[in-house]
Amino acid sequence: MRHSSGILRQDPRKEIAMPPLTKYFEIASSPVPVMRTSILMLIINALRDAGIDPRELLARNGIDPDIAKESYSVVEMERYLNLFEEVSALEGNKALGFELGLTCTPGQIGPLGLLFQALPTLRKAVLAFGNYLFAVQSHSSLTLNSDNDIAEIIYSLDVPQHWPCQQDVELTLALLINLIRERLGSQWHPIQVDFMHAPGKKAAMIRRRIGCPIFYRQPHNRILFDEQDLDDRRTMTDPDLIRILERHVCDLIGEEYAAQPFISTVMLAIRRCILAGNPSLASVARALYTSPRTLQRLLARENTTFRSMLDASRKELANIFEQRDGLNRDTLAYRIGYSDGSSLSRSRKRWKK
Repeated sequence: MRHSSGILRQDPRKEIAMPPLTKYFEIASSPVPVMRTSILMLIINALRDAGIDPRELLARNGIDPDIAKESYSVVEMERYLNLFEEVSALEGNKALGFELGLTCTPGQIGPLGLLFQALPTLRKAVLAFGNYLFAVQSHSSLTLNSDNDIAEIIYSLDVPQHWPCQQDVELTLALLINLIRERLGSQWHPIQVDFMHAPGKKAAMIRRRIGCPIFYRQPHNRILFDEQDLDDRRTMTDPDLIRILERHVCDLIGEEYAAQPFISTVMLAIRRCILAGNPSLASVARALYTSPRTLQRLLARENTTFRSMLDASRKELANIFEQRDGLNRDTLAYRIGYSDGSSLSRSRKRWKK
């Protein structure tokens, strides 16, 4: 069964059979977290630059040593994360992910990185990056919010809590900062950066290179910056190139995901916003390139409401997180966008009716 939302639905205690991981594999259909080799290549190239043959390390982590020959093939995310942490320890560099992200070029990311640079405004670029993130990895979300002249980009991974994510998170946020600098200039810097993990020995170096305050052990992995930056406009854009890149990205995601029915598309946007910590009507509408009023009107035509869809998504995610991660009531409530455990308890009573 295809689950294009990227949310893990199977019983985590059961072994899940992986489909063939090929160039034509559609990431959106994956029942387990996976990602494209284009991201893994950043680590492989770092090993080669250090004079280390990556083949043994790849094999030790259950990854085909010849995977680098096909940049569109897919690797299980857990193996990628474990490899990333091992390479970081091997090189004695706990900021490896950050350094790779800050030097990554749009072309190294693939069509998603090129599309980021091709779109006319930063707002469109960030929204497209979030909407098409499944082109390179599943079970993750990237959302854009703005309020009181401050914009924030939030990156979330929907994977078990014990998986090592620090290197990937630092890579992703640094990569986004670098992509924005490619558009706005090398001197651009955020207002603030937050990480969910604890600080490492190179925290001061990371702060210096980003050029803004950094806070650790925070509720979200996010980048805060001036909202005015979102509306920078490129003087020249190529609509034909944008269409080609978007078509290519959709091919990588999968036809079924790229052409979902309206309700399925809204449900996916709601889940992403829940995971990002801001499941408001305004946030979901923004992720869908529309206004809150228009979204409500379109949902009414489908004989449903935003509130009922949000409630259904929270119920589904609550069941997943409780069974998979064993979260207590208050932690679970926070993960699915409630202010406290009492709110979750009231919803559960309603769900049982």
